[in-house]
Amino acid sequence: MVSAIAFCPSPPLLVPELAAGAAGELDPLRAACREAVRRLLAARPDQVIVIGTGSGSGRFPPGSTGTLAGYGVPV
Repeated sequence: MVSAIAFCPSPPLLVPELAAGAAGELDPLRAACREAVRRLLAARPDQVIVIGTGSGSGRFPPGSTGTLAGYGVPV
């Protein structure tokens, strides 16, 4: 059963280092995405499913981290 859903744009739009000259203009969008994810996690789901573009798929254990270096910024 689906308990909550949040739709947010992909990381290049949300990460200030990647948003270039539009970083300040996107502050309200980033705040709205943080709140959407906070509410999603407040529902205490058994699992979180992230859907994005790309050819890969897989499962990651809790606490997994990643990098945005593929976008040109090592964050």
